[in-house]
Amino acid sequence: MSRGRGRPAAGVLAAGWLMLAAWLGGCGPAAGPVPIHYGSDRCAECHMLIVHRRFAAQLLERDGRREKFDDLGCLLQWVAAHGGWGGVQAAWVKDYRTRRWLPVQQAAYVYDPGVASPMGYDLLAFRSRAAAAAVMDRQREPGLVLSFAGLLHRRWQPHLPRPMRTGSG
Repeated sequence: MSRGRGRPAAGVLAAGWLMLAAWLGGCGPAAGPVPIHYGSDRCAECHMLIVHRRFAAQLLERDGRREKFDDLGCLLQWVAAHGGWGGVQAAWVKDYRTRRWLPVQQAAYVYDPGVASPMGYDLLAFRSRAAAAAVMDRQREPGLVLSFAGLLHRRWQPHLPRPMRTGSG
């Protein structure tokens, strides 16, 4: 049986649409975090060099621009100063222990004034609430374990100047 001349088979059309969708999807920004060049990238908020891997954060704006931060507090301040979370497509923080990227909404956080972060916000990110609580159990100074929502319900201010006591990056 003939399918008729000049009309491509349905499979060919479907494959063409899939290829076009994949090509168009590849034109936008990658959905995940991008590498930070420690020692040369600068924080979008405070403009300091990003050097400490445990405290790094980044976000992807809805318009495709990316911003990198040396401290979670800088990310929070930048978002507040630039219209809030509505303009943010995604954001990530580094797990304090593993140094792996975590989606900002899924991480658990510790406010620990005994561990100075680069800009003095003293916020640490962890993969789970249990991991965060385990760190707090070993601290001498009182702190807080928070969810992402808990972070947003507070106003964060840096506690500088003082020397960092975090070890290497």
